[in-house]
Amino acid sequence: MKRSALSEQGKGLKRTLSGFFLAPLVIAIVLYAPPVWLAIVVAVVIALALKEYTNLTSSRDERFWVLPAGALTPFMFLYYGGEYVLLFMMAAVFVAALVAIACRKEFTIAFTGAAKAVFGILYVGITASYIVFFPELQGGRWLLLCGLLVIWANDIFAYITGRLAGNHRLSPRISPKKTVEGAIGGVLGGLVVAVVFTKVVDTGLSVYEMAVASLIIGVVALCGDLFESIIKRAAGVKDSGAIIPGHGGILDRIDSMLFSLPVFYYYLVWRL
Repeated sequence: MKRSALSEQGKGLKRTLSGFFLAPLVIAIVLYAPPVWLAIVVAVVIALALKEYTNLTSSRDERFWVLPAGALTPFMFLYYGGEYVLLFMMAAVFVAALVAIACRKEFTIAFTGAAKAVFGILYVGITASYIVFFPELQGGRWLLLCGLLVIWANDIFAYITGRLAGNHRLSPRISPKKTVEGAIGGVLGGLVVAVVFTKVVDTGLSVYEMAVASLIIGVVALCGDLFESIIKRAAGVKDSGAIIPGHGGILDRIDSMLFSLPVFYYYLVWRL
């Protein structure tokens, strides 16, 4: 086997093992942290992810207001239930316009910078803030944990299946290493985890309902992963950052959750 292949496998194994050390901390926060502390943790993660996002999109001039705005989002969700999300986004657009005017940039640069900043709040801040909604549901913390476990299982089984049996590239232009076999293996791995979890914990959903949820999570999580890959490819980088040893950046770790957890939440609202 070539040295580069061995090196890549070593990085993948390191990423998986380090994930096992982080998992207990995340599980403890999900199950036992008071709502305010959960919102604080989410706010910190959002701020760090937005910092990486602004690096990737070259919208650093907007960082002084984008990061605080994103960090405030989970508290807005916690205390106002998302009722003022539209007003919040209108305010973000207004602030972005003011920053673009004040900086007196060339028109194209000013417009794209403002658009990237507002999109960053929507892409990272709004989507990640849905986490604070889960404890309000019946059995919501266990359901949130189940959703996270399904996402993690998707990542792990997709990696293993792709390495062992990956022959058909899923999207060569976006993410050359992802394979169709890996994607299928990831979704099936998440399905198994969801079924086992439902057998062990009373989530309020039937095995069938949770199985459907896991399939939805798996597909949407894959889309979120690919979307972040598009952003990184446009920026010409491999990882969004290097804050977590063996894991890359914060955005690399939460990209699969950003789309899938809101979708999972609305699925639960529909089924519960």
